[in-house]
Amino acid sequence: MAWLYLPGTEIDDPVVQAADNDYYLQRTFEGEYSVWGCYFADSLNTLDSRANLDANTVIYGHAYKNEDPDERKFTQLFKYLDPAFAEQNPYLYLALGGEDLAFQVAAVFFTDISFDYINPNPPQRDFHETVAAKNELLIDGLDFGPGDYVLTLSTCSHRYDVDKTRNHRLVVMAKLLPEGATVQDITITANPNPEKP
Repeated sequence: MAWLYLPGTEIDDPVVQAADNDYYLQRTFEGEYSVWGCYFADSLNTLDSRANLDANTVIYGHAYKNEDPDERKFTQLFKYLDPAFAEQNPYLYLALGGEDLAFQVAAVFFTDISFDYINPNPPQRDFHETVAAKNELLIDGLDFGPGDYVLTLSTCSHRYDVDKTRNHRLVVMAKLLPEGATVQDITITANPNPEKP
């Protein structure tokens, strides 16, 4: 369906999609068994072109329980918790419908699944206010809110899951940039008081 590329990581791989969100949990993009699965888009998302994007496009992938950002798959998303890394690698890319879409990192946060961050068309104001409260990063000059198209990358996290519910996630969100947007220097610092799950 698409190709996902995150500079500064090993993530440079195809994105698939099925009729449900279980099929690719332990399958490669070719449909063969793999405990680590592959990267797959939420079954509710439309993935064919920039013009037909949902407000929130969600891609899932597995992470190692140790959350070491040097491990493989979406464990690499934990790199974005480091403001210096995020500042040096603030753009994500999704090749879709023959076009390379550029997204700017807007939020990195921990949540449990009681927050419906995977809704393809979330209630805009409440959604963005919740994301802002949870955001581990402070991004200088970032305008992120209602009306933005969002790429959401989601993986499991055990960091705050004290009851071992397996319902906690690390989420990286990025906003779609306009066609022809130029790369700019961005200043990112740590949020001293993000809301935790």
